[in-house]
Amino acid sequence: MERYWRDKTVIPYLKSNGFEILKPTRIKAKEFNQEADILAVKFGALYIMELKFMLGNHALQTGIGQLLIHQFLNRNMDNTYYHSTKYWLVLPQDLKQEKHFSPAFLNYLLTLHIETQFI
Repeated sequence: MERYWRDKTVIPYLKSNGFEILKPTRIKAKEFNQEADILAVKFGALYIMELKFMLGNHALQTGIGQLLIHQFLNRNMDNTYYHSTKYWLVLPQDLKQEKHFSPAFLNYLLTLHIETQFI
C-alpha cells in the first residue's frame, strides 16, 4: 500500500513541485547501509525522505529513527553537488489531525532537523 501511495500520490506531487527524483536510494557508509524511500533534489538541496502510509507509534518511531541514521551517515558525505540536505518524514494528508502531531512535537522534530510533510 505504501508503494502505491508513493508512486501514485507522493512522486507526482514532488515532480509537479519541481523536485527531481534520484535513483538509487541506498546510502552506503562504513557503519550502515541505509535505504531512503525517496531521494530528491530541488534548487541544489538534497531531500532524504522516509514515507509512512499508516501510522502507529512504531511506524512513527521507525521513520524518525531512519532519518536520524541518514543524518549520521550524511555527516561525512561529499556535498560537492548539494548545498544542503533536508530530512523529511512524509505522511498522508489525512493523518495531519492525529494526536501525535501537536505543534510542540512538530517543533521538536525541527530541532532534530526533521521536517514533517503531509501529502
